Amino acid sequence: MSSIIKSMKRIFIGLVACALLNVSSLASAQSLNVEALERKTESLGHGNWDAVLVAHARHTADVALTGLAYQTRFFDVMGADPEMALTLLRAHVSKQKEDGSFPDEISDPLWVLAIEDYIKKTNNRETSTEFWPNLKKYLKWYEANKHVVAGSIYKDGGKELRATSLAYLLYEVANRWSIRAKDAPEDYAAKAKSIKNQIITKFYNEGKKTFTDADGKLTIEMIWPLVVGACTIEQVKTTVSYMLNPSYFFTGHPCPETPGKATVSNLNTYWAARGVWNQGRSNGAINILVPAMDDVAALYTKTNHLYKFYSAKGGKAIQHNSKKGHTADAGNNPLIAMAYLYQYMLDNKMQ
Repeated sequence: MSSIIKSMKRIFIGLVACALLNVSSLASAQSLNVEALERKTESLGHGNWDAVLVAHARHTADVALTGLAYQTRFFDVMGADPEMALTLLRAHVSKQKEDGSFPDEISDPLWVLAIEDYIKKTNNRETSTEFWPNLKKYLKWYEANKHVVAGSIYKDGGKELRATSLAYLLYEVANRWSIRAKDAPEDYAAKAKSIKNQIITKFYNEGKKTFTDADGKLTIEMIWPLVVGACTIEQVKTTVSYMLNPSYFFTGHPCPETPGKATVSNLNTYWAARGVWNQGRSNGAINILVPAMDDVAALYTKTNHLYKFYSAKGGKAIQHNSKKGHTADAGNNPLIAMAYLYQYMLDNKMQ
């Protein structure tokens, strides 16, 4: 890596830290380890990824300055500095409404998974006690607003597979957190088991041998049961085969929303790789991440832009905004998270 890129990283990571300090009054300066973040990102992934990761760090700083803790930022910084990620998470839950919900732009349940990532990385289980009141309130809101009356099925935006998978995540985590908090638990474990059974039986399309919504269409959302662990070994095998099949999702830039769709969001690429990795298929996850990151890096070298969407064939961007080095949508490019997941898998394979 050149000295110029290293200097740019120091500047951009410093901007990220300064911005994050302003995001939430709950955070302290001591929680941000900028030097550790810089040191770890300097050797991250392939050498040709360096410049685009620097550009993404710049954008992360801009997003933080708006005061919005976009959820992909949790996963972007978790690998390098868990305490910085915890700062973002505290900022996030500070926006929770009295009814348990969050503002629309940060309403997704994935903040709970980010806290679980933090606990696993730091082994600090007491963190769950801090966030348990927030999860308890959010779970009641989710149940009241996403639950479909017939069975343990949930719906969000007309789709059920992802919403039900995330409901399983919420109840499965609630079971652990409530016990740690010594809060008289409801039967969260039984509820999680019921939801998991619905996912395994109702959403697994026996004809297509993978997970689908009621319409039976193949979409990237088939990965969500693998992300949360609500699947059987055979279901993992058949779903991963779709992810790695060039006729479906293993395109030049992997993981379009549906087979044949011309565009790809790196948000889908990240979660697909994470779902495959979560089920013990590191080689498959690496095969998904590397061509995506290489494509992003090559296009950034040519155009000095990060993009909201990339061509599924690779080698072409579909949309960008007017500011060089920035993306049109903060949620579409969890590039640092992608690079860290790759590096984690590579390091553990070499051990």
